[in-house]
Amino acid sequence: MEIRIDGRRLDETLVPGDNLEEILDHLQNHHVPENRLVGEVRIDGAHYTEDIPHAALEVTRSAVGLLELITRSQEEI
Repeated sequence: MEIRIDGRRLDETLVPGDNLEEILDHLQNHHVPENRLVGEVRIDGAHYTEDIPHAALEVTRSAVGLLELITRSQEEI
């Protein structure tokens, strides 16, 4: 899996997790700057949203080729 935050590539070996929820949680807590929040998630170029809470648990790491996070400042949100 390739991971990008605001266009910047991140070494995927630095990111643990077997499913999308674990991966996103780790990214928000360890790789997204403190003053920013994840505003958009894209998987393989498509916008991702959860239809039901914790649906990201069902998305396995191996199912994602490219994970992109677009962050926003608190003021933007």
